[in-house]
Amino acid sequence: MRVILFVISLQLFSPVLVFSQETSGKQLLEEAKQHFAENKDTMLVLLDKAIKRAEATNDTVVYYESNLEKVYVLKNIGNKSEAVDLTRTLLERARKEGDKYYEAKCLKTLGEISRAKASLEAALSYLFGALEIYKDIQNKQGMSETFNRLSATYYELSEYENAQQYADSSLRISKAIKDSALVGSNYEILGSIYSYKGSRKGLDYFHKARRIYQKYAPNEVPNVLSNIMLHYERKDDYKKAIEVGKKAFKLARQQGTKDHIEYTAKRLSDAYRDNNDYKKALKYLQKHVDTKVNQYQQTQEDLASFYRHRFEARKKQHQIELQKKRIQQEETKQKYYLVGIGALSLFLIGGVFAYMKIVRKNKTLNLQKEKIEEQQNKIIKQNEELQSTNQKLIKVDQLKQDMTNMLVHDLKNPLNVVMNLAENRQVQSAGNTMYNLISNMLDVNKYEEVTLTPRWAECNLKRLISNAVEQVQLLLERKQLSIQNDIPDEVYVNADEELITRVFVNFLNNAIEYSKENMPVILSIGEQIHKQGNHFIEIYVTNYGTGISEENKNKIFNRYFGENQNSHQIKPTGLGLTFCKMVVEAHNGTVGVESEKGKYARFYFTLPMA
Repeated sequence: MRVILFVISLQLFSPVLVFSQETSGKQLLEEAKQHFAENKDTMLVLLDKAIKRAEATNDTVVYYESNLEKVYVLKNIGNKSEAVDLTRTLLERARKEGDKYYEAKCLKTLGEISRAKASLEAALSYLFGALEIYKDIQNKQGMSETFNRLSATYYELSEYENAQQYADSSLRISKAIKDSALVGSNYEILGSIYSYKGSRKGLDYFHKARRIYQKYAPNEVPNVLSNIMLHYERKDDYKKAIEVGKKAFKLARQQGTKDHIEYTAKRLSDAYRDNNDYKKALKYLQKHVDTKVNQYQQTQEDLASFYRHRFEARKKQHQIELQKKRIQQEETKQKYYLVGIGALSLFLIGGVFAYMKIVRKNKTLNLQKEKIEEQQNKIIKQNEELQSTNQKLIKVDQLKQDMTNMLVHDLKNPLNVVMNLAENRQVQSAGNTMYNLISNMLDVNKYEEVTLTPRWAECNLKRLISNAVEQVQLLLERKQLSIQNDIPDEVYVNADEELITRVFVNFLNNAIEYSKENMPVILSIGEQIHKQGNHFIEIYVTNYGTGISEENKNKIFNRYFGENQNSHQIKPTGLGLTFCKMVVEAHNGTVGVESEKGKYARFYFTLPMA
């Protein structure tokens, strides 16, 4: 009988035990790790819960591991500053508590973040500090991981002998402790070193890393394929390089990893360029650019949507507060009515009926109050979700900034090579157009954060315009347009020749796009303007075509704005006129537009005279 009662009790209380295990800090941490690939926001929420649970139960291990996992996620989504602050907080606590293991782990983490931020000397300092502690406490796992990170840092410093030495040390230990993922990472680093040296060993190491990644880290396969592709490029085997690159690009698109898509597209563009296939080189270069631009545009749209929803939620919250005040006033009145009617009911039978009526009305008010409180709770929850979304958007925006910085090295130099080597005028024109769009995007992002300083020089205005017209000549021929240059030969301006040439290219591109066929684009000057002790000349660029609507005249110079004059055409990045405004204002000039819808558009701007 006692056995039966024990079994029944065990069955009754087993859900409680399971619930307790499922909600422990360790369980929350393990569940969070499973969301890294699919949803990093969910992972961050679960990690925060695990940290709170660890603090409540004084679980030091779960506390440090959850926080360090959070640091890893923050670094991967581009929020490196927050990752550094959190790691330093953990480091101070570990030192205060005398925990050598987590002190070393925090130092190693700071070294990895510094390496990701290209602060390589700082990275070495942190990593050697971690290595000294790991050796002192005889922790082989930590030593192996730190050797691996030191190798990667020395590789980026182009100190290949040191890089190989530390990779070999890490590989020896990682094999001994049977850490397969770390073995694969060491193979990839050694592959990069030997490939750079031109050795066949590089390819062998890459294939070893690939086999390990396919089993233990599938998301890293596109990256090692890209390294294999680079190895074949160094050997001038472009056919094999392109074959491997296509596999890497296809796999990256299947996985949906933007970084790998961009990198493999860039490598394919380089391979096709070196193989003299400029058409496909431009195709993959455009995919590389499109991925970055689309991410940036999506970030702006998400931010606008977030602030619009937050405004609507606050407006609704204000309305609810007003309703609550009115209900409270009604309740106060009803209390006074109830007191008065209660007294009168002692004397008048009719007061009883009035009292019942007020009671019913009071119940109705209470129901309304409960309904409003329910709506308020929903809005509070919605505000919390919006705050979470805002944090996500801030992280994506930071990622955008990092990606844009990478664009300088990834796009401009190879595109210059494509344009210089291409003999076909259409390829050259497309390259020039793409180069101008990339330059606009980079410069607008850069000059929003720092002051644009022109390189002043005395320039002949008509010669500047001639250089700009050469760059848009093919577009003029396609639309059967002509340039009417009414600028006198003797006009000289004090300006940055390269920047002002690009200003004319952008204004001419805009004029050509919206001009009617067989209509001239006219360049002319106006009167001299005296301002701030200097003489300025006013310059006009006029086209006859679709014009600009009245409501959009004040928006035309905004980022990514463009009127949908022809919905079937693909719009450019929308940064050309924004760039023009920045450059003209940096020259202490002004810029604006006059237009009549359906007839003409005349852009004007001023430059200081020499």
